[in-house]
Amino acid sequence: MGIKRKMEEYQLENFMEQHGDRLTPVYGHVLSVKVDRKKKFFLWNTLTVHLVVKPVGSRNVVRCQYKKNGFKEAPFISLRQGNEVLVQGLKGEKGKEAAESITIMNVVNITDRTQLVEGDMSVDEIIRSVKGNIKRQRV
Repeated sequence: MGIKRKMEEYQLENFMEQHGDRLTPVYGHVLSVKVDRKKKFFLWNTLTVHLVVKPVGSRNVVRCQYKKNGFKEAPFISLRQGNEVLVQGLKGEKGKEAAESITIMNVVNITDRTQLVEGDMSVDEIIRSVKGNIKRQRV
């Protein structure tokens, strides 16, 4: 094993140790999207996205939030009301400010077959696995 592979495994283990119980996926339809892009001092760009998603087979709604800062403008996929999405993120910590919302790590737009962060799985593989899990849960 190379050094790079060992470092990746070490980082993954540490992340799962700290945040493993808070990882959560949300599969449903987008109710609202609010994208906020700001530029400070002509250099620093901030991107804030607020999503409200209604999970499939549920009456409640889930609030999701994505924040990105940097010198370059951060990209974000196009989402519209009614799109079918899979949001992967972290639940808020109890007792903290954003305890009810989910901090977005990745968004997969199933309607347009696009995803925010390219991973090891293609969009079609993600869709097949998610829809298979949903069908198994309904039975």
